[in-house]
Amino acid sequence: MERTELLMGTIVHLRVITVKEDEQKANLTIRRAFQAIRQVEQACSRFDRQSELNAVCQTVGIPVPVSEYLFAPLQFAMSVSALTKGRFDPTLGRVLEELGFHEHYLTRETIGHRKNAQIVAANVNFRDVVLDETNRTVTLQKPLTLDLGAVAKGFAIDLAASFLQEFPDYIVDAGGDLYAAGFNQDGEPWHVAIRDPHRKDGVLRTVRIHDEAMCTSGNYERISNTITGAHHLIDPQTQSSASELISSTVIAPFAMMADAFSTAAFVMGAKEGLQCLEENGLDGYLIDRNDQVYETETMRGYL
Repeated sequence: MERTELLMGTIVHLRVITVKEDEQKANLTIRRAFQAIRQVEQACSRFDRQSELNAVCQTVGIPVPVSEYLFAPLQFAMSVSALTKGRFDPTLGRVLEELGFHEHYLTRETIGHRKNAQIVAANVNFRDVVLDETNRTVTLQKPLTLDLGAVAKGFAIDLAASFLQEFPDYIVDAGGDLYAAGFNQDGEPWHVAIRDPHRKDGVLRTVRIHDEAMCTSGNYERISNTITGAHHLIDPQTQSSASELISSTVIAPFAMMADAFSTAAFVMGAKEGLQCLEENGLDGYLIDRNDQVYETETMRGYL
């Protein structure tokens, strides 16, 4: 049983390996999983004017109550920011807007906070965001624009997987970022592809995973229409597109972690990125602009 929808700016595919007697149950569960993904998108999208994220970005100095669909990924993003000493930072929305990422890359709807009455502060970072877990509120200490592009899709994948976990074998695939549980229809680990960064439909490597997530960040995914060479993976230290790597693939226990750390490793570069992954018990496959491959010691076990 499988189903595909266009959500979160990409093609989302859910597949459950099941017997015919359970197909109706699987179909209902898949529909519920897709509804959960839609709720995450409605909460976390920077391109939806009615999203919770945009409501937070328009309010400074006042705690804003939010749903778990926004609080959970933002809280995780903040923890990764602290862990990486700011090399991963969800407060880079303003920089993304200035680089030309102020319109949805599929719908072309334009959105931004640059025309708001409050001028967005130039020097902001994750420490300017205060979370209150007890009351589930978010407080911005300065005018800034949040962007959860490096965690929201992973969170949506994990949430969808939580609905499907009553079935032992399934996969949630959102544009190549995925969580694979159990085994495929042949009783083998799921075979998933690492995209060739130079060819849109090319496959660089195939890896075998089960009960794990895999996410890839690449400089080919979102390209600026206004600034030559600019892409969406921003180094907070330089406030510009990271340039050492062209692709970063991470395997982790859950998709939000793989999503965030693939971005963090991309920004850090090969040496620092690999060190970060290994220190956190994650596997990674990094490619630099000279097509040199860097991988964690245990990554070969997946190939």
